[in-house]
Amino acid sequence: FDVVSRAGWGAQAPRSDPGRQNPAKVTVHHTDGSQPTELAESIRVVKNIQHDHRNISDKRKGGRWADIGYHFLIDGAGRVFEGRHAEVIGAHAGGGNNMNNVGISLMGDFNKQQMTAPQRDSLVRLVTFLSIKYRRDPSANGFIESHSHYGDTDCPGRNVLAFLSSGELMRSASAMVARVGADPRFHAGLVVAPSA
Repeated sequence: FDVVSRAGWGAQAPRSDPGRQNPAKVTVHHTDGSQPTELAESIRVVKNIQHDHRNISDKRKGGRWADIGYHFLIDGAGRVFEGRHAEVIGAHAGGGNNMNNVGISLMGDFNKQQMTAPQRDSLVRLVTFLSIKYRRDPSANGFIESHSHYGDTDCPGRNVLAFLSSGELMRSASAMVARVGADPRFHAGLVVAPSA
């Protein structure tokens, strides 16, 4: 499946290198905003999130983040956007919870909206890919968590939380790992010039 690269959405360079990690789990978030389906609008949203994370986030502690906090974002059309590289420590789960933790943020406010079918399918594919790449079992306890697991927040919204709590993501990713795990055609390809 395709992933829109940082170059593909026009990312700014990170301010600094937060350090490396060995991904062992994923945390699901929502952007708590719009749920774009048009490529140009999705790129605008991702750029705005990076700007906010680099310039506004964590000011109460007197700091700014090095880069966009998430590793991946998924729009309403199911497009996956690369944030930080998965092997760079993120800024999405709070403090030490970020270590070895890949942050995936679904674009939308899922206290009000539902995931689209393409968004849900891309989330399953992405979690499957990460499970295979980093040799992790998607059904293992603690591999898939919601942001709310780590603190006082309603992120990723009650509708996504219900999806995660049902175990459907874990079951779907586990089934896909069993089906495609040995298939070399199943991989994430970075796309610099995404198609609409």
